[in-house]
Amino acid sequence: MGVGAFLTKKRRWPLHSSSKRIQAALVACTLVLTVLMGRAVQLQAIDAPATAAEAAKKMRRSVPLPAVRGAISDRNGNLMAATEAAVDVVADPYAITTLGLPPERLSEGQKEKGRRAPAAIAQIVVAHLGGDEEALTRQLSDSKKRFVVLRRQVPKFVYSEMQDDLRNGDLFGVYSINHPKRIYPAGSVAANVVGFVTPDESKDGLQTSKGAAGLEYALDKHLAGEPGRQTYETSPQGRIPLGDSVLTPAKDGASVKLTLDSDLNWQTEKILQAATKREGASSGMALVMNVKNGEVLALANYPSFDPNSFDKVPQKHLGNRVITDAYEPGSVQKVVTMAALADSGLVNPDTKVSVPPSLMSGGKPIRDAFSHGTIRLTARGIIANSSNIGTAKLARKLDKKKMTEYLSSFGLGRPTGFGLPGEASGSIPKP
Repeated sequence: MGVGAFLTKKRRWPLHSSSKRIQAALVACTLVLTVLMGRAVQLQAIDAPATAAEAAKKMRRSVPLPAVRGAISDRNGNLMAATEAAVDVVADPYAITTLGLPPERLSEGQKEKGRRAPAAIAQIVVAHLGGDEEALTRQLSDSKKRFVVLRRQVPKFVYSEMQDDLRNGDLFGVYSINHPKRIYPAGSVAANVVGFVTPDESKDGLQTSKGAAGLEYALDKHLAGEPGRQTYETSPQGRIPLGDSVLTPAKDGASVKLTLDSDLNWQTEKILQAATKREGASSGMALVMNVKNGEVLALANYPSFDPNSFDKVPQKHLGNRVITDAYEPGSVQKVVTMAALADSGLVNPDTKVSVPPSLMSGGKPIRDAFSHGTIRLTARGIIANSSNIGTAKLARKLDKKKMTEYLSSFGLGRPTGFGLPGEASGSIPKP
């Protein structure tokens, strides 16, 4: 056997088998190209409007614009409630420790700067806002967090001064969110009338406030205003300077001017406080009106509160007892009774009546504040001396049903419509 007998013969595939493989490959390529072309047609023609709209949506940012709450002032223009420009100071610990860069791209020098940044920022923040520097450093060093509130409702000028120091130190990661602060320059003066607001948050995350007591609550819709909105184009680098922008301005709230005189109200409160303590009473109320036109010039409550720190006061002191409490009218009732008698033609200013030392009514004696025997007084004299006995004797001239009708016609037994929340209606005994 020759050497060539040990050589393996080269295998040949049938020609028809190779053709089938080529055909299969062509079919597969055709299918892939068909799918790609179909997808291209879908994106360019069929879905083009929707795709463009989605892209445009991602490039737009819509920001709510807060409305400034209206002010409340007294009759002389002295502010009793106002809104101060303020912000919530917040931080991004992750951005602080990474300098806003991907961690894997940081050089050793940048990493060291990121480690020192929390302490440097904490020192500046505490210098402007106060607080515990060590605790704040720990808080800002927690790189797992992206949002930390450092202080709420900081005056804008304070925040601006702090940001200047941060920029000078090449430090960032601390920013602000608008959160206007409601302030009460008059403090506790007429606080039970003015009321106070509590924090509120809109569905857009806008930090606002809402009336919770007094006129702040009763006139909330007028004082609050309507927030606006600004929509503009953005890129990964921020707002596009010449991009499209749509602005709907906020409508600031309406301001309110009261008939109250804050100086008179302060004096009334001091007198009321002294009288309440002198009499050993738990609370007191005082109302000063202009009898010619019905204007309320002063409305005082004791104890009262400072609406700038209402959360530190017992709940029972936050209301307005002049409005919410029903009480016996006292000697004011004499004027109402005498008016009813005069209107009925039963009494005139010179009508005389014998006034004994006491008078039984309902099984109990009625007496006057001053001691006397049996005396004769005119209707005018009864009012001048505030005689309980004389008023009661004259009132018996009018039947009970008719007297009840007169009391009702004077407005007793129903709310006055004063405008403050929680007004008691009082009651008139049935005849």
